[in-house]
Amino acid sequence: LSMHQERADIFENLGDKREKAVTMGDIARILKHKGEVEKALSMHQERADIFENLGDKRSKAVTMGDIARILMSKGEVEKALSIQEERLKINTFLGDKNGIAAVNYNLGLLFLALKKHQEAFEAFSTSYQLNITLGRVDGIAFRSHNPKHHIFPHLDSKQGLGLGQVPLVQDVAKGRRPHAGPGGHLALGQPAPRQFCPQPCT
Repeated sequence: LSMHQERADIFENLGDKREKAVTMGDIARILKHKGEVEKALSMHQERADIFENLGDKRSKAVTMGDIARILMSKGEVEKALSIQEERLKINTFLGDKNGIAAVNYNLGLLFLALKKHQEAFEAFSTSYQLNITLGRVDGIAFRSHNPKHHIFPHLDSKQGLGLGQVPLVQDVAKGRRPHAGPGGHLALGQPAPRQFCPQPCT
């Protein structure tokens, strides 16, 4: 932590605001891990302001994701939802499909926390389809292989949505890569590496 703080001071003295903001992100993540959530939140908010002033929309969007996740961990779901929705607008403006997929996943979690199951399904479905288009097996399987959550079965039982893609999700979790077949229908392809992200990439 002290080394990161020293780096931030060096970049401050050099007038390198971007690198200072990046280093502040490292500091904030360490603070969060140590349980100093308010300090971490304040630092991320300062980072977002720096990126805003630099005109770096992409980095601001990533930082907003950090802020929203902290707010969600604090139980401030509505605030987190508002930030994620703003983040989605930025990523849509940038045409960042990876970012859009990640935000929709996080929106799904927030809607699920608010018991808005239809909205959660729509957000997860958007994220799922984008990850298939992008060939992101990690993005497709990162939830389905986690026994602590069971998001899709939960939505299916709550809303009767009849998710025909659930078996496919389960197969992907076992290491098989999906691909779009004729007419955009999903099919299974060759076995994929069994390396999945434990959480959505930003």
